[in-house]
Amino acid sequence: MSEGTNQRRRILSGMRPTGKLHLGNLVGALQNWVKLQDEYESYHFVADWHMLTTGYENTLSLRQDTWEMVADWLACGLDPHKATFFIQSRLPEHAELHLLFSMVTPLSWLERIPTYKEQLESMRDRDINTYGFLGYPLLQAADILMYKADCVPVGEDQVPHVELTREVARRFNLVFGDVQLADLSDVAWSGVATMAGWPSEIVGQLWLDSPGAVADKKGFIRRYYNTAPLAARAGLLNTGHAQIKNYIFREPESKLTSAPRLPGTDGRKMSKSYNNAIFLTDTPEVVSKKLATMMTDPARKRRSDPGNPDVCPVFDLHKVFSSRDTITRVNRECRTAEIGCVDCKKLAAGHLNAFLAPIQERRKPYEQNPREVWDILEAGTEKARAVAQATMREVRAAVRLTQPGAVTRVEHDAGGIVGRVEDLYRTVNALRTQWPELGFTPDGHLLSGIGKATASVVYGLSLEEHAAGGVDARTESGQTVQVKVTGKKRGIHISSASEAPEILIVLKLSLELGFEEVYNGPFPFDLARGKTPSKRGTIRFPLNQLRQASPKLLKEKYPFEQLNRHFVNAQPYGFDEPGVRALSL
Repeated sequence: MSEGTNQRRRILSGMRPTGKLHLGNLVGALQNWVKLQDEYESYHFVADWHMLTTGYENTLSLRQDTWEMVADWLACGLDPHKATFFIQSRLPEHAELHLLFSMVTPLSWLERIPTYKEQLESMRDRDINTYGFLGYPLLQAADILMYKADCVPVGEDQVPHVELTREVARRFNLVFGDVQLADLSDVAWSGVATMAGWPSEIVGQLWLDSPGAVADKKGFIRRYYNTAPLAARAGLLNTGHAQIKNYIFREPESKLTSAPRLPGTDGRKMSKSYNNAIFLTDTPEVVSKKLATMMTDPARKRRSDPGNPDVCPVFDLHKVFSSRDTITRVNRECRTAEIGCVDCKKLAAGHLNAFLAPIQERRKPYEQNPREVWDILEAGTEKARAVAQATMREVRAAVRLTQPGAVTRVEHDAGGIVGRVEDLYRTVNALRTQWPELGFTPDGHLLSGIGKATASVVYGLSLEEHAAGGVDARTESGQTVQVKVTGKKRGIHISSASEAPEILIVLKLSLELGFEEVYNGPFPFDLARGKTPSKRGTIRFPLNQLRQASPKLLKEKYPFEQLNRHFVNAQPYGFDEPGVRALSL
């Protein structure tokens, strides 16, 4: 969900890229999307991975189909300044979250989805008895929860999918969320554990007079909760004396959208696969030709026979696209045989072509400049990427997976340096969340907020002097974290081609960590004077002097106090270094 009380609630919807859209797509989804973009923070995505679950055998036209579909979105009134369009497959975070969800989701949850068996039955001509098709509702859950959508606009047939998403969110929070206990006296906890259905040997250790009683009741409960079966965890939460402290995902709501049933030219539901669709790009001649062959009231055999508009597919089109006067006239004259089916279809074609004309006119600029559609998708995908990466940082932290940029292998560890580097990377993650406009890469590199030039930041911490001259710690991405030992003073070494705002952030980080010096190179920026020095080379900034020399600069941009909310449980490092703090994010 969008954070902040003044921001709009967020919705997310996707559509499989099957090419040009038809009237059923317009009435069933697009018209609602256009309306909702003024009320909600809207995310709409090209569900190309979902398309593969049933159409993996033919992807030759996938790129063109994507363009055609998004061009129709724009022509129908979806505004990229109001809504975000993105391509699902361009964001690997969706696949990662889908994988993590698959670890905790029971197989039976997927098999009971109504549309799963229905589509297996209706698509017997396709080999879709696959792992991907079975798991596509879980991929939908990942799509929705990745953006923490408050609502998902769906028809009634899709409500079970949203309900599955809610269950997945609930289970994920139960598995990986931390527990917060109520403020009860020690004597009460044995009763709470009994109500939760916990084993007698666990309950016994919570009794006050038990020989094996533990002193820290709450601590004991938290430790058992973190390793207990899910049923035991749920039992504790159901007592009402505990709750999940850090919900990773909130449960989205289904936003039911009313859409009339729109028949195709053969009377069945309009669908490209039935070859009965009227497309938004069809010319007036094509629309008239398709309507001329459209079935009507099957009981009306002759022109003189009275008809029944209630069972006529053409009248269903009238009710959506014709004027009120035309609807009233057709409803009356069809029943009395004053109007024949041919004339009725001509009236429907006239109103339908008048409806489609402005849509086709709005599409023309994109047909003349196809690159514009791709540019819109590119910009939207990058915006969605920032949200997805932020979500996955939370998820990886909750699952306790190694974060990108975290140290995974070291040659040797000079005086606990690795722990210090890991703390620094956690801090960089917090900086990324607070100031995404700085353009941090997943590996913790800084990108220039102005020119987007790679900064190639290499962090090094100067600790107490050791026999070793330094240590190279390898990150998962292969990056080397250079830790240099230059003396007894604590400092941070920045090897960067970064610009002033980024270096200023690192300087403030150094102040907060309690470092005494900052080293900058190979392109140093003189923060004390606010300009690049004439001589290149490593330059040292004593922080105490900087505090006096440039107090205005330190307060002017990106106030460091805003970052304090990311720092909790500050504890000493355990070294004999007063003033240095450990950061637990």
